[in-house]
Amino acid sequence: MQWALPLLLLAVMVAVLVVRRRLPKTTSLVVCEYWIYLPEPKLPKIEAIMTHMISENPHNRPGRPCIGAREGMLFSDIRLHMAIARRSKNPHIFRPDLFHPAVTPDTETLAALAKSQAIAKIRYLSEESLPDNRHLQFMPHLADAIAKLADGLAVFDPILDEIYTAQAFHDRLSAAPNQERIDMHARVAWVLDEDGGKVETRGLRKLGIPELKTQSIPLDEQHVVEPVVEEALGRQWSAPTPLPHTFEFERLGQRFRVNIEAKSLSESVVTVSRLLSS
Repeated sequence: MQWALPLLLLAVMVAVLVVRRRLPKTTSLVVCEYWIYLPEPKLPKIEAIMTHMISENPHNRPGRPCIGAREGMLFSDIRLHMAIARRSKNPHIFRPDLFHPAVTPDTETLAALAKSQAIAKIRYLSEESLPDNRHLQFMPHLADAIAKLADGLAVFDPILDEIYTAQAFHDRLSAAPNQERIDMHARVAWVLDEDGGKVETRGLRKLGIPELKTQSIPLDEQHVVEPVVEEALGRQWSAPTPLPHTFEFERLGQRFRVNIEAKSLSESVVTVSRLLSS
């Protein structure tokens, strides 16, 4: 009977391979993430976080709670993950010079980073498209609650590539408690390179849509291409499904054709052509 165990293991492996082949390939990757820089490597208790986000949320308006039953269900969602990273064990992630060029911290934020000894990382990740955008409301308020309860110093949004002092992030939520708006989560960035620069979107991955990125273009074309990509971003954000590979639209009296070619779950290449009037 010595051959029985190897045969059983082989049968299990074959079964796993068959199931994997039958499973649909991932066509979406929703990623919403925040890093909260803390003076000490300690997360608040989940009960305190829930209380602060729901009944004691400072951003609540009369009769309009920021986190209701719809968003509160995410507390128990297995796609939500929270962890602590210590400066002593991960010094490189505290270095502002290693941020993407699109990240531009000011002097006050840099000082906050220098004081921090830990990062609370919160992430919501789904390999399936979502029926709604409640995570866009939930995650910023979760980040703000942790920052408030743990004396947070700064908040970094690695998907948007924006960093704020904890107070500036708090003020941002106070000004717009409804966080499902495009201006709270997405933007267009100009990134310099050796040949000029690229126009890139930030934030579409929060909806499971690949970010848009142009090929390198000359510096003098930035003012033309950037608004076109902003138009594409707005259309992509409001569309229930990714935009067609090619579409045309008119802006400032000129007509443009935009071609989008998906390269991966996280990136699409955008080509912008100016059409001659007939």
